[in-house]
Amino acid sequence: MRGRCGERGFSLPEMTMTIVILGILVGLAWWDLSSSNSVNSLNSANEQVKRAVSEAFSIAQNEKVKVTLSFYSNYNEDESIRNTYTISRGDPSVSMKPPKAVAFTQQGDTYYCKVLEGSSGTTIDNDQTMIFMPRGASTQCEDADGNPASFSITLSHPGTGSSVVVVNSKGAVK
Repeated sequence: MRGRCGERGFSLPEMTMTIVILGILVGLAWWDLSSSNSVNSLNSANEQVKRAVSEAFSIAQNEKVKVTLSFYSNYNEDESIRNTYTISRGDPSVSMKPPKAVAFTQQGDTYYCKVLEGSSGTTIDNDQTMIFMPRGASTQCEDADGNPASFSITLSHPGTGSSVVVVNSKGAVK
């Protein structure tokens, strides 16, 4: 464009329109990026829960010992153990130290593994205790009364929705 006195440049309306369009594009990219982070956080928490279930099942199956896996929800009375889980083995039960990559807190002899420390809002929605019991050549998932049972652990993240990990009575994760 040609302004007064032979100067070249953009007019105020052109500059304003360019800035508005750039602002809209940046806003859309930011929104898309933040929602994908939420989905990734929820998926990572889901995978962590599945690994914990698989580990508990594997220990019970391979070592022929009773293994108890307990999940503590975001609504648990004890704030210090919210969004955690414990894996205990044997009878009497002994809490197992978590793998190096898992954040945890310790109270007495019990290790509480945190579900995705710092995952910005991903929570466990329900308390669950499942017992993996070796039964001959197989291992089954039982409730506290010793009955074969299926369990579901619900994870949620604000604005993203929820994810459910289902464990059937044979200890298989779906």
